[in-house]
Amino acid sequence: NLESMQAFALKAKSLLSQDPHAQDVALDLKTGKTETKLEIDRDKASDLGVNVSLAAATIQALFDGIDAGKFEWAGDRYNIRVSLPEDQRRSLDNLDGIYVSGKNDQMIPLANVSRKVLATSYSTIHRYDRLVQIDLSANVEGIPVGDFQNSYTKKLQNELAIPPGIIVKVGGMNEVMQEGFSSLL
Repeated sequence: NLESMQAFALKAKSLLSQDPHAQDVALDLKTGKTETKLEIDRDKASDLGVNVSLAAATIQALFDGIDAGKFEWAGDRYNIRVSLPEDQRRSLDNLDGIYVSGKNDQMIPLANVSRKVLATSYSTIHRYDRLVQIDLSANVEGIPVGDFQNSYTKKLQNELAIPPGIIVKVGGMNEVMQEGFSSLL
């Protein structure tokens, strides 16, 4: 997931920044605005007999809208989409009056089975071969790039635990030179 990837990238950047041969250390990760997300509390929903899928679908319908049918008039066909009015979609506080069905057909306030979470969105997400990627870059001074790259790769493997699902790949000029040499052979 993107959060664990970001946390690992920040640790790797910190490790790289400690090396005196690494200059201009940077990540290409650009965070955007802080946003409020609404998460369903599965334990509370289960205790109250609320179907988690139904609660999530209700939230999605209110904010993203739901197709309610089609309308034909004068030979043209129009989709009918139902959602909260625009001014009510700006704040999660507007969900206080929304109820979902619980056990024994009891109506449960959506606020009782959900929680508001502050999160940071990403203004850009880079991909390579459809995989999310975060580039860590630095200018190397004082030693050959290949030596620095080998040293840093070993340091990264020894000092940081690479989380499952994260692939560390070395790129840059050294990668270009290796590809060039392999095509010569």
